[in-house]
Amino acid sequence: MGQMKRMGEETSRVPHSHTPTPMFTWFSKLGTFLGKWIAAPEVPVAPAPIVLETERLVLRDLVPEDWRAIFVYRSDPEVLRYTARTEPYSPAEVRDLVDHYCLQQERQPRQYYNLGIVPAERRMIIGEIDLSSGLPDYPLGYLGFELRRDCWGKGYATEAAREMLRFGFEVLGLERIVSGCHLENHASARVLEKVGFRFHGFEAGFPGAPEGTESRAFEITREDWRNQRCATPEAG
Repeated sequence: MGQMKRMGEETSRVPHSHTPTPMFTWFSKLGTFLGKWIAAPEVPVAPAPIVLETERLVLRDLVPEDWRAIFVYRSDPEVLRYTARTEPYSPAEVRDLVDHYCLQQERQPRQYYNLGIVPAERRMIIGEIDLSSGLPDYPLGYLGFELRRDCWGKGYATEAAREMLRFGFEVLGLERIVSGCHLENHASARVLEKVGFRFHGFEAGFPGAPEGTESRAFEITREDWRNQRCATPEAG
């Protein structure tokens, strides 16, 4: 402390000069180096995997090893009946699909979230729920889901969709989320209505629908979602 005081006293007696002292030059070089180091591009870091939990489910990012569980329902014509792809997938196609979803997890900014639906007691994927997050200047999302046939009618789709809406509005900051289903897919329509979607109309060429068919289109805004949560707080 005493030495610092003497340096300060000596400095106060030195006439003002624009000539940099050796110490000032060293600090200047250090500052320049640190500035370049801070501004340098960071080494890419793998983003943390998405894991969402509900009362009975875990919704998580897929991993390559999930392909076997996914093949169970992606090869079931009844599950694919109302989707754009009605032909059952082969094992190789499912593996390629899962690899594609895993690559989407690394994109920044991330725009597509395809999560596996895992009952807490089973620890195995029984379906998928996906949400496309749109763009920063166009905060619109699209929701879709599918389940193994032996898991229909147990409320899993409703529970997963409700949590995905929360994620979309609270975490991703979306303003509106849309979804749709085939005219004859009454079960999916009921799920969407249960979680607060409003029927918007009939549309041809809706994403995920069989080619040449008409779909029921649904939508929900963040304001509507918030109002519904306030009216039924137990749903949150």
